Amino acid sequence: RELTFPFKRYQMQKCWRGERPQEGRFREFMQCDIDVVDQNEVSIEFDAELPAIIYEIARKLNLPAVRIHINNRKILQGFYEALGLDEAQIVEAIRIVDKLDKIYADGVSKSLKEELNLSDAQIESALSLAQIKTPDASFVEAVRALTSKTNTLLDEGLAELELVMTRLAHIPSGHVLADMGIARGFDYYTGTCLLYTSDAADEEDS
Repeated sequence: RELTFPFKRYQMQKCWRGERPQEGRFREFMQCDIDVVDQNEVSIEFDAELPAIIYEIARKLNLPAVRIHINNRKILQGFYEALGLDEAQIVEAIRIVDKLDKIYADGVSKSLKEELNLSDAQIESALSLAQIKTPDASFVEAVRALTSKTNTLLDEGLAELELVMTRLAHIPSGHVLADMGIARGFDYYTGTCLLYTSDAADEEDS
């Protein structure tokens, strides 16, 4: 059968974790996948369409306090490059900053200093970036205010996330945040990354 592109599909099925599950997580669970496949390149527009779908599903299920936190790998990588970090340091810095909600700012600062030998100014900038959270596209100005340097990757990431946030402006305030503190999974994600939270559920990556 011939497919029409962009090809969109969803599927709900049982999944099994390959690694040892963390406390409170099951090895077997149900998962809903939403995928978009296109030829040559998938439009950034779908990075806005998918979180909108997630919001609508959660709303219809009457889940309380639904929040979708969104970041872009290119912003983190481009920003750290502007700070003078090399490729290996960037990967490790992303891993360390991902622990911010577990070891807090002091722990992250200590790890960045001891493991990567970053300067106090670099550490302060990395932490300041992670604290930026906005309900709209104002994060662009906030990020640019942290560095006098820029590069193509940072510009691309800011433009992509700005488009996503603009497309999601119809969602009621408080349900979508541009969150520069989202770093998890960025060792393999290349662009937009979501973190869905709800008072009725544990955090889930997308």
